[in-house]
Formats: sequence, C-alpha cells, structure tokens
Amino acid sequence: REIARRMEDLGRLDSLIFSQRFPPQLDLEWLDNPTQSGGGNVLHTGVHCFDLCRVLSRAEPEVAFCTAHSVHTRHTEDVFSSCIEMSDRSLASVSCSRTTRSRNGLIEVTGELGQLVGDHVLNQLYRLGPTGREEIALPPPTHTVLELLRTVTEDCRRDRPPTIPYRDGLAAVAVADACYRSIASGRKERVVMPPSRP
Repeated sequence: REIARRMEDLGRLDSLIFSQRFPPQLDLEWLDNPTQSGGGNVLHTGVHCFDLCRVLSRAEPEVAFCTAHSVHTRHTEDVFSSCIEMSDRSLASVSCSRTTRSRNGLIEVTGELGQLVGDHVLNQLYRLGPTGREEIALPPPTHTVLELLRTVTEDCRRDRPPTIPYRDGLAAVAVADACYRSIASGRKERVVMPPSRP
C-alpha cells in the first residue's frame, strides 16, 4: 500500500523487480502433482507478482518471456525467472523460487526520479534518490490472506460487487499462462486476456 501510495513521486516508471523466495515444501505431495496443483511456482507465487505489476504500474502486461527449472520437484517448476513488457513501456522482472532455506518478498520500483525498494516479508521500505537512502516507517505487518477474506466476506454480506474485480485475477493468470507458453516455446509470448462477458 505504501509503495502504491508513493508511485507518483517516482515520475516516469521504467522498471519493476519482484523476487519471492521460500523454502521447499516437500511435505505437500499435491504441490508437485499438476492435476491437483494446476501448475508450479509460476502459478502459485508468480501470479501475485504479476498482479502487482498491474497494480503498481497501472499498465497492462503485453508480452512475457520466461524460463524455469525444477530443483526439488519433478513434475512442476519450483524456480523461474520472467521478463514482462508492460503497455507503458516499463519492464517488469519477476523471479521466484521454493528452493532456499530463507524467505524474502523484494519489490523494487524504479522511475526517473528515484527508486522505492521494499520487502513485504521483512516489512521494510526505503527510497533511493539524489541524496541517498531514506528509510520509510511502516505500520506493523498484517495477515493479508485474512484481510482479503474479511473483504470478500463483507462484499458478500452487503451484496456488493467485489472490491477486487475478478478481471484483475484473470489478468494475473493470463500472465502466468503466457509464461508457461514461453517456457514451452523458448520465445516471447503475448499475454492474452479472455474476452469480457457481454
């Protein structure tokens, strides 16, 4: 939220970098079974970064290039790296893995007037500008899944349209789909949004 609030301070947006690292989850048998999991780390972790590409840039992802490997898994990817070309000409780099005994949630946004660098796992944020590094105080971390579930529940109780439109979720999954096609083809692939319902 704080990064989104400060985006205009950066001027023209040039690039976004997202890195999420987690330990392997070898005890979850379904995770490496594509018929149960639907995919690997691109779909499970990357999709949240793809969503942030749209939220922070306010632009649409158009083209994706992606490569992936399996370190601990056999049937799905547990490490990947992708580059996404956005409609505002900014570039987004997303790299995620479930292969390390550590955790991070790096978000780096670069514009003509400086950078915002944060980590949602470590609850840290700072700004880089002409005069150096400026630490930004953040409120205590929140349990985002619980917060989301409360919002969805309240939307249902009040019989109102979802606070987070379904199309936003579809857009993030469309980037994941383009990444999977890129992994298979070895080429850049267009992000194809499903048509809107009439």
